Amino acid sequence: MVATNLNCNFQRDAQHAEYNLIPECAHLHPPVSSENRLKLAIGISIIVMALEISGGLISNSLALLSDAGHVFTDLLSLILGLFAIRLAKRAHTPSMTYGLHRAEILAALINGTTLILVSLYILYEALLRLLHPSEVEAPILLVVAVLGLAANIVTAKLLWPTRVGSLNLRAAFLHVLGDLLGSAGVVFGAVILLFTGITLVDPVVAVIIGALILKNAVEVSRESAMVLLEGVPSEINLEEVTGELLKVEGVQGVHELHIWCITSGFYALTGHIKIQDQMLSRAQSIMDKIYTLLREKYAIVHVTLQPEASQSSIAIDS
Repeated sequence: MVATNLNCNFQRDAQHAEYNLIPECAHLHPPVSSENRLKLAIGISIIVMALEISGGLISNSLALLSDAGHVFTDLLSLILGLFAIRLAKRAHTPSMTYGLHRAEILAALINGTTLILVSLYILYEALLRLLHPSEVEAPILLVVAVLGLAANIVTAKLLWPTRVGSLNLRAAFLHVLGDLLGSAGVVFGAVILLFTGITLVDPVVAVIIGALILKNAVEVSRESAMVLLEGVPSEINLEEVTGELLKVEGVQGVHELHIWCITSGFYALTGHIKIQDQMLSRAQSIMDKIYTLLREKYAIVHVTLQPEASQSSIAIDS
């Protein structure tokens, strides 16, 4: 894994012989520009949604109405994303010691769940339209679809810098990207319909959009659920980390090791390290080596380790 340069403070709790890597959490907050980009994207999405709903009703196009439904989920995603960013900026409190960083994960899970429901509805409506085809006004469909595509391109370009790092912002970007591809499909279908008059093109495009939404939804929901269930992040191998810790000079054993994700890019680790019985000041150098290893190789920035004498027989259930 590529090493990450994080500005962190190392603090030691002498009473409990624990070592904590406390991050200065500025790196967890998206820059102000991300908020401004989200605000602009929200404004564009509102306009596109209103345009596509009107155009879909007038042209009787299920593909266009499906795309409008996708834009609605984009809008919800962007609003939740903006709300989560502001919540995450709130200071930690005695009752919320990690702050509200998990707000972005909850927002991502809500987005993913909403996307799944929308995609299933689109697929259902498309099936009905395939069984009972209806006339579609191709010229109106094409004009509205082109305008929607242009707006989605602008929105995607706005959110492009936010696509990495935050799971919440990545979910929002995936919404917009999916809608951009969906709009391109609607334009393509409208052109075919305009020149061939084959009405089945409209529901077929709707099926493609629905399947695309569903794929993204499942991915985002799965990752969000993994974070909320405090599973080991997919990019970190627990056995590999254990092996690397055992390679540190002075470490004679590792147990009760847990790694989880507080929020996107903010990893936490706790564990027990067995070392030779020695003065705490000498054990400090071993802990510093472990600390550096975890930060530079795995970007784990919140670490609580309990050193134990190697002959200790105390065991704590996980």
